This record gives sequence, structure tokens and C-alpha cells, in this order.
Amino acid sequence: RELELQQERDRYQSLFENNPLVIWEEDFSEAVAYLDSIVSGVDDVEAYLLQNPEEISRLMERVEIVDVNGNAVEYYGAASKEGLMRSVDDLFGDGATEALAAEWAAIADGELRFRTEVTGRKLSGTTYRELLDLFVPEESADDYSRVYVIGTDITEQKQRERELKRQNERLDAFASVVSHDLRSPLSVAVGRLELAREEC
Repeated sequence: RELELQQERDRYQSLFENNPLVIWEEDFSEAVAYLDSIVSGVDDVEAYLLQNPEEISRLMERVEIVDVNGNAVEYYGAASKEGLMRSVDDLFGDGATEALAAEWAAIADGELRFRTEVTGRKLSGTTYRELLDLFVPEESADDYSRVYVIGTDITEQKQRERELKRQNERLDAFASVVSHDLRSPLSVAVGRLELAREEC
């Protein structure tokens, strides 16, 4: 049994470390206990947190980072796992408050999965768009003592979407111009066709 358990641990560690995605393993139990205490009399948790962003900071201070995979160290440009974990506050970009308020509201509702898009910042200062997936295993559903946060860089996808939108706008403008330019000759052609029908 010990050998099987060790093999399971080795497989998990290998999957965790060699995964091409950015993976954080975190303990939210202290933060969730604090969340329960501040929202017990609140109807709209998300609105409350947006109006009181200092509460989001207090929640984040209570999140314990257990581990982060090797890909994350390379991706964010950190020297080590420890350095990355110490610098986690530097990774949030514009709009993080809204995303975090929505995340904590979902947790307050007992959600075990949550997805959001954020603007992040690498340690070099470069900004990027990231899809964040939060996942809580069933065995940690009661206290959120083990939470996985998985990051996927979607910067290129967002750039392609913006370019496609610009192309569609240009096509719409072109179609509008062509439609306008063809309207007059077509009206003339229709008029002449009607005259020809009357005469012939």
C-alpha cells in the first residue's frame, strides 16, 4: 500500500510539474472562514466586495500558496518557486478587483468551479490576457483547504479576435459603400427596363 501510495504521489507530482499550463495549489480555508464572517448579513456579496475592495485584500492575505508548478516559474519570469510565491501580488493587472469579487462571490455560494478572464502582469512588467480556472476537489469542498488555480494564456487568441472584429467592421463598411454605389445604377437600370417593357 505504501508503494502504491508513493507511485500515486509520483504520478501526481509529475503531472503537476510537467503540465504545460500554469498551476497553483492553494489553501483557501482561512480566507473562506473570513469570507463567511463578513458576508453573513450581505445580500449581494459581489457588490459588497466591489464597494469594499479592502475586504478583497484581506481575503487574499489569508490565501496560503501551497505550491506552484515549474511552468509557472518560467512563464512569469521568476528565479524560483519561492520568489514567485513571494511576488504573487505583482501579477495582478487592471480589472483584477472585478474578477476577484466575482470569484469570492462564487465561493460564498459554494461553487467548486469558477472561470474568469483577467489581465495579468509578468514580473518583467509585460501584460497579458489569462483565462483562470479555479477548481476545488470534492474532498476539500467543505473547507476549501485545497484549491487549484489553473492559468491559460489567451493573449494571442484575444489579439486574433480583435483583428477578426476589425476585419468584419471593414467588410461591413465596404459592403455599405458598394451597396450605396450600386443603388443608383440599379435604379436607372430598373427604370429603363420598365420603359422598355412599356414600349415593347
